[in-house]
Amino acid sequence: MSNVIGLRFYRVTLHEEGQSPTFANDNPKMFKGDKHLLSEFVQKHTKVTTVDDAQRGWFFNKPSDLARKTISGRITYGIHGITSRLVDLVGRDEKFKREANHLEEIPLYFRFYRPEGEHYMIFAFQSYGIRSCVSLIQQSFKEYIKKNNSLVVRYKKLMPAEAGIEPFADGYVKHMTFLKRKVSSDEVDAYRDDEPTEYDVEVSLKARGKANFGRYKEMTKQKLKKAGHTIALIDDFDKGTVKVALDGSSKNITVFGDQGEVGTIDVSDDKKLKLDEGHPTVASLDAISKGMVKQFNNALTGFKK
Repeated sequence: MSNVIGLRFYRVTLHEEGQSPTFANDNPKMFKGDKHLLSEFVQKHTKVTTVDDAQRGWFFNKPSDLARKTISGRITYGIHGITSRLVDLVGRDEKFKREANHLEEIPLYFRFYRPEGEHYMIFAFQSYGIRSCVSLIQQSFKEYIKKNNSLVVRYKKLMPAEAGIEPFADGYVKHMTFLKRKVSSDEVDAYRDDEPTEYDVEVSLKARGKANFGRYKEMTKQKLKKAGHTIALIDDFDKGTVKVALDGSSKNITVFGDQGEVGTIDVSDDKKLKLDEGHPTVASLDAISKGMVKQFNNALTGFKK
């Protein structure tokens, strides 16, 4: 859904070139005075950073509290470099004329956690529908650490199942959806004289009544791809999504697809979530993400590979 509010989690490690994680988070080399490199990175990026070739811009809204272990707050992210008219969706009356030097502002939550004595950190980022600034922040942090600490930063996306925080693990799969992008027109039936040269093909399979396709925790990427091939005779779908039902609730989960989509935890229906002008408040996402970070940390404690 376009309005899905998601959280993505990453293990972050610092390395000398070709080596295992080099320093623990409480190593004196990770500090400049009292400031850890994480708080320093945030404070030095409170002004707009632009990525001109991608027409993107972002900055940290200065957090009110820079704790020694955790920093959380908002990243303001958006598109610039294009002109457009913003109009009413129904009447199409012009509401605003956008210029190339205007920066769209979308607030996205972040949480950085560094457990003392460990050789990793945990980064959490919010996505809003398809909007995410994860790659921009990751690249900027890489460049910052390389320049100031002469170290290499590596990221690994953390999967909910790895830490046992997928609440729908015991739920039943009721609906499968498969997407194949950019299928050539000679592979599908054409119903128009002016048909495009490529199509996106989406195929769905629903279980009726009390029937289901098994428990979600048993639905591996390989099983889902095999099911897609069986019903559509298409190899290598680009995306596979399942709808899981549990205790009267349901949730759409991407089992395979783009790297950014897989492993995203949908918190749109979380009872702790509070909105302000359509966007999650920092306090509510703090409350939601804190426990998730703790569970990921419990699963990672002692990691030095």
